[in-house]
Amino acid sequence: MELRNNNREVIRELAQANYRKNRGRNRILTFAAALAVFMVFGAFSIARGKMDADYLLYARNGGSVPAFHWRMVRKNSMKK
Repeated sequence: MELRNNNREVIRELAQANYRKNRGRNRILTFAAALAVFMVFGAFSIARGKMDADYLLYARNGGSVPAFHWRMVRKNSMKK
């Protein structure tokens, strides 16, 4: 026969005491994680914008984007 040892209440009290003791550290860590997510999102957004701008620049230098755009405008105006 095995005796069960129910320590849930003790563990919960210890966890709450630890949380109260380290409240400042927890806030700093939460802020650091949020800042890291924001920085990664910002870096990828800037990179995506740079790629789109470079594509548009190279396509316009090649003369293909305005021609494509005007073909689409003509096709849409013909349908109306």
